[in-house]
Amino acid sequence: MRNYHYFELKTIAIFLSLILVTSLAPTISAQEQTIAIPDWIRTTALWWSDGEIDDSNFLSGIQYLIDKKIMKIPATTKTIKPSLSFVPNWVKDTAGWWATGKVGDIDFVNGMSWLIENGMIRIGQKAFCTGDKLCLVGKVQTIIDGDTIYLEKHKIRLSLTNTPERGEPRYFEATEFTKKLCPLGSTVLVDQDDLQPVDQYGRVLGKVFCGDKLLNEELLINNHAWILDQYCKTSEFSSEPWAKKYGCLSKNIPLPIEPKQTSNSFDVEVNGEKQVRRGTTHTIEVQVSRDNIPVEDAWVVIRIEDYGEDIIREFDGYTNKNGYFEFSWEIPKSFDDIETLLAFVDVTDDISATTELFKFQVYCLPGEVGCKVDGN
Repeated sequence: MRNYHYFELKTIAIFLSLILVTSLAPTISAQEQTIAIPDWIRTTALWWSDGEIDDSNFLSGIQYLIDKKIMKIPATTKTIKPSLSFVPNWVKDTAGWWATGKVGDIDFVNGMSWLIENGMIRIGQKAFCTGDKLCLVGKVQTIIDGDTIYLEKHKIRLSLTNTPERGEPRYFEATEFTKKLCPLGSTVLVDQDDLQPVDQYGRVLGKVFCGDKLLNEELLINNHAWILDQYCKTSEFSSEPWAKKYGCLSKNIPLPIEPKQTSNSFDVEVNGEKQVRRGTTHTIEVQVSRDNIPVEDAWVVIRIEDYGEDIIREFDGYTNKNGYFEFSWEIPKSFDDIETLLAFVDVTDDISATTELFKFQVYCLPGEVGCKVDGN
């Protein structure tokens, strides 16, 4: 396998080189005169089908060529269905066969048209990247909260749009909204902010398109977020209609979402073993009450992370009539040392929300296979 960054740069260079050779692109027969594909794309398509170029780079390149009307294919519906989480094998196989002359142009075009119809290639200015920074296509791996998602290779934070943090009122509503609009495993497009490329944590700042919806805008429309107006002067997107409507360049800057009253806050008790051996079952019990009265049907979300903020497991459910929620899970045998894990316990209902932190250690015994604990 060749170096990833080498191929990323080579792919971009190849696609941009079309500017110099557009006039050489052949036009297909009169029967298919709406098709025009530069012949050199065959080599790039072959690399893609062989896995030497990833989906993100290839699809972004094809999208660029079509949007700029350099590559022409027959008109297809622009009604974008929910985003898929992967490119079907038959599309890649067809691209490889086309590259080696086993099938014709129309077969390759049918594959690209299918990707357009299913939202994996997005045609049109609204869902196309602007500026000079990254234009990413990737699968959603983790949703941290309403304005932060993780893809395979990048951590993404929405530009300008801000949602409540963990433990703040309406955190759950905003997070669930993002989960529904951009489900785990779905493919999204990210347009990196040219003026604010990354934040202080190294996350990519940008707009996120989920299907034909702009997540930044949808969160604002549905009152799950507000504009961080202090960044309006330093964001590429501050002059776009959605940003101006909800705060940027407006005299009527909306106030942040008002917190709900928390006078009726929860009492949350989290219990479980503090030291757990790998390969065994670990149980954590959550008890929720208010004024010493058990709270039924409170929504509990438990996310287990390590100190690197990698999510290991996530559970959710509702408390029973006695205010209890319990979950059990098997500690993976992959832990090869003593490691402290963090269980973030988020509890919410129609009145209030709160977060508790429960720490525990996972260990293995000296002498066990793959255990690095002193004594081996």
